[in-house]
Amino acid sequence: MLERLLTVKQVSETLEVHPKTIYRLANEGRLTSIKKRGLGVRFRQAEIDRWLDTGKRVQVPLDVVIPSASPVMADFDRMFLKGGKKALSKNSRRWQYRFGTIYIRQSKKGQRFCIDYRDGEGKRVREVVKHAQGREEALLILQERVASSLNNRAGKERRRSILPLEEIFPIFLEEHAKPTKKSWRDDVYRFNVIRPVLGKTKLSELTPEDILHFRQKRLASGISNHPTNRELALLKKIYSWAIGKGLVEENPVKKVKFFPEMDTARTRTLSPDEEERLLAEISSRLRPVVLTALNTGLRRSEILGLKWTDIDFREGLIRVEKPKNGKVRFIPINSTLRVELLRQKESERNLTFVFPFKSIQEGFENARRRAGCEDLTFHDLRRTFGTRMLEHGFNIVTISKLYGHSSVLVTQRYLHPQDKLSREAVESLVSPQHLAQIGHKTKKVTAKIRLSHSFSVN
Repeated sequence: MLERLLTVKQVSETLEVHPKTIYRLANEGRLTSIKKRGLGVRFRQAEIDRWLDTGKRVQVPLDVVIPSASPVMADFDRMFLKGGKKALSKNSRRWQYRFGTIYIRQSKKGQRFCIDYRDGEGKRVREVVKHAQGREEALLILQERVASSLNNRAGKERRRSILPLEEIFPIFLEEHAKPTKKSWRDDVYRFNVIRPVLGKTKLSELTPEDILHFRQKRLASGISNHPTNRELALLKKIYSWAIGKGLVEENPVKKVKFFPEMDTARTRTLSPDEEERLLAEISSRLRPVVLTALNTGLRRSEILGLKWTDIDFREGLIRVEKPKNGKVRFIPINSTLRVELLRQKESERNLTFVFPFKSIQEGFENARRRAGCEDLTFHDLRRTFGTRMLEHGFNIVTISKLYGHSSVLVTQRYLHPQDKLSREAVESLVSPQHLAQIGHKTKKVTAKIRLSHSFSVN
């Protein structure tokens, strides 16, 4: 049986070190190399396996004790010191290792050795080693500090892994969600749904069966597929973050299938009759908010975030500065909305926000209930805006642009034209000649039906 020979690249990937380190170990005799004609340097697979079995992998020995003897110090420098011969010169005042830096600072008391490194949290630490008489002593202190910091971090992360989900979530929120997501408040809302069922479960103990139990409980309460999937997606993201932090090794949510959502698109829109009843019941303060939604298609958060500086009456445009997708878009102001906004400007003393309300949920719900608009949400007004535009003949690209959607595929989920419009669209395909033939045939069929009906009556 032929022995397997490995290239330098294969060995470096196996030992997780740079290829130059492999050459250096071979030159020092710590790894036995073979030179094959036409192939270059090769290493026996069996010897590399023995290295792995005996734990001789190359790593930075943060906890080694370095004697002050210069030969040992020189060997250590060659292994871990950056900068090569320049860093070892007699005039050097700075020595940069892979795990930190030693440098000399001149003070009134004379020459002082200092260390510079990053702790387990990634924060930069600089410290004067007060009693160090040479670089060797400063190096020992540097290693102790780095090793202690890494051990503290490892211990802290291990302690986090046994925390319950309700204590892990605030950490996830501060370290990941808030810095990266504008919609992190949605995560808070969704976790408040998860908390009563899974909040007490430890991060390292949650199983796919627990998640299935949560999913079943949500469906039993009448919740549809879409919000349930968003809650599962949040759990999945928390575990992906935890794996990256080294808290857990597996993501149990990956073993749970999400529900299909193609058939769960909401189709509710506001009819003209319902709009008349709703505007009759809504308070005078909330009326312009509802009309803004119906005439612009803005989201509730975008409407409540509007400032007077975003309204350009001269150009007839509303500037949406921070929409959901992070882009700026402009919405034209029609004549109905213009009257309402001017009236709002006269009645409100607030010089910053157009609608200075903390919440409109309760007022909208009460008006909806009095108007008899069943199963209507404020977001349905946004859907009504796009659907009405489609019914008036405007193309989906224009509507998508006004919505601020990244794709017309997203817009399609919002638009639900009335059956009357669909019938007219299909009927428009019939040519005049066919209409004449169809009319003639229809008269004959109708006459036959009347004749047969008269016989049956007799």
